[in-house]
Amino acid sequence: MKKLILFLTVALSGYCSYAQYLPLSGGTLTGSLLVNGGYFAIQSSGSNIFASGSTAAVIGAGLTTDYISYVYGNNPFSIWTNSQSRLTIDGSGNVGIGTASPGSDLTIARNGTGVSIHTIGSGYFGTLAFNRESATGAIFNPSANAFQINNGNGTDKNLHIQVYSGSGSAVNPDALTIDGTTSGVGINTAYIPAGYQFAVNGNVISTSMTVKLRGNWPDYVFKPQYKLPSLSTVKAYIDKNQHLPEMPSEREVKSNGINLGEIVKVQTKKIEELTLYLIEKDKQLSDQQQNIKSQQAQIDELREQLKSITRFHPQIGQHR
Repeated sequence: MKKLILFLTVALSGYCSYAQYLPLSGGTLTGSLLVNGGYFAIQSSGSNIFASGSTAAVIGAGLTTDYISYVYGNNPFSIWTNSQSRLTIDGSGNVGIGTASPGSDLTIARNGTGVSIHTIGSGYFGTLAFNRESATGAIFNPSANAFQINNGNGTDKNLHIQVYSGSGSAVNPDALTIDGTTSGVGINTAYIPAGYQFAVNGNVISTSMTVKLRGNWPDYVFKPQYKLPSLSTVKAYIDKNQHLPEMPSEREVKSNGINLGEIVKVQTKKIEELTLYLIEKDKQLSDQQQNIKSQQAQIDELREQLKSITRFHPQIGQHR
């Protein structure tokens, strides 16, 4: 009895396992199931739709354009459509879209160019490259330049944008840098001096620039309580220092550069002071002209009086 129960148990288990993989309708399997040693295949109309051997497994093996393949070991898993590789995962874990040989963690290739992403490499924690393999530096299309964005590492906490030529050589490794600590921006330089938010290594041209100052604009120069320095005081300062008061010296400019906002403010103050000097000199000149006119009138009057006297007393004119 025990032997019979054991036999029925094994038979039912096998049937249930078989039933999980066979169509229940009609109790038949459409297509062919082949087992030949280490080779296993499922066929339909004489062509393999799945094949598994000792080294590889292929879905769609009977087709030449659309199939999924996997080669055992340190080899890629691939999906092909229309005779082209659409998705590949190689043995190192790199993922390729549109390419069977990804050189970075993720490589997307199409129409002769591509984009790539790599997590760690070349001293950075994450890179994004255009027309370039992030990990290897290979250029997709040498007729164009390549750009790469690099996230800093434990030591370098900055973000870098780099430019490469079609041959792969660096055109500018520091085209743009964003400081990860201060958010300062560097153009054509990775050096952003402390206390500054924007650094440019090179010439700058702009159609417009606004500098917003936090200090007082020097309109206070025109207020009545402002004490205008005398020109003699200004001259003494110039003779001693060879530059105007409050203006930076040549040595300071060479050493520290020029603060545009501050220099414009100081220059405006000097222009306003100069305007006051001119107004004062204009008043002095006007007063002098008035005095000259008054004195000329007095002289003209004295001349007329002298003429009258000489008419009545000719001998006075003879002794002149």
